[in-house]
Amino acid sequence: MAIDGGDGPVLPSREAVETNVYTPLSRPLFIYVSEAAAERPEVRQFIAFYLSSPQLVDEVGYVRLPERAYDLALGHFEGGDTGSRFVGRETVGVSIEALLELEAE
Repeated sequence: MAIDGGDGPVLPSREAVETNVYTPLSRPLFIYVSEAAAERPEVRQFIAFYLSSPQLVDEVGYVRLPERAYDLALGHFEGGDTGSRFVGRETVGVSIEALLELEAE
């Protein structure tokens, strides 16, 4: 389905998702880990694997996040940084890297 955000219709494509012009129908997928679970070694290993293996995203037909987004997310997790960067903010049309660079609320 083409989306017209005011500059003419945009068809879904990898490039349209990666350049953030196929919005609001494209969005990142997240996993959420409780602080208690994040202290378990097997959970920490899984999250490290999950965020260090973006090639797996291709295998299921999704579009990868930019490499920096994986690095930022892994850094937040390894640093014990919890909370959402999305609550109370307008996020449509904002790059995932810009959101991940914000402070958690």
